[in-house]
Amino acid sequence: MVKHGKSKKRRSSRTRSKIKNHTYAKFKPPQFSDRTIQRVWDSHRSVADNMAAVGLRSNINGSKKKAWSDALQGRDGLRKEANMVEIYDVPKNQSEMEAFSRGKTKSNTILPMSIANQKYIFECLKKFGTDYGKASFDIDLKRKGGTGYVNPMQYTETKLENMGNKFLRLKDNERMVDVSSSQVVSDLIKSTNSS
Repeated sequence: MVKHGKSKKRRSSRTRSKIKNHTYAKFKPPQFSDRTIQRVWDSHRSVADNMAAVGLRSNINGSKKKAWSDALQGRDGLRKEANMVEIYDVPKNQSEMEAFSRGKTKSNTILPMSIANQKYIFECLKKFGTDYGKASFDIDLKRKGGTGYVNPMQYTETKLENMGNKFLRLKDNERMVDVSSSQVVSDLIKSTNSS
């Protein structure tokens, strides 16, 4: 059997629209509210020429820039008489020169692992050792009577393992966390450095 209502349904949803007037799609002619300007304005000439014919300036902001540059050109005589600027960061004697040439100090070194991440992984290692699977599922909440969880960011096992390996391989001058408070972490560091 033939379904006759199909084409009628198809036509019913079609919206009819008026054809738009695209006469001024790319160019909109100037609209004048003053008859004097409308008489003087010539559409074949540039805006600057038309404004000059009326007695106006077309580039008002450009005049500021020109005035500024003219003032700078007139100040060349003042520049020769100006005082020298004293530079304060140039070392004046040998001891200051040595202080600049020491290189990296503890305050300006970039650590391979941030201090916050070092503290974070130190707590995980102190509680769970290298069992990163348990550390990733740590839900020992304080409100339930526990000591508090050490993985509040809920990092994955892989992320904790990478952080732990990086922390254990740090040199003593790069490690900003005091590991002497935990014997477990101290032993892990010794075993990692010996192998």
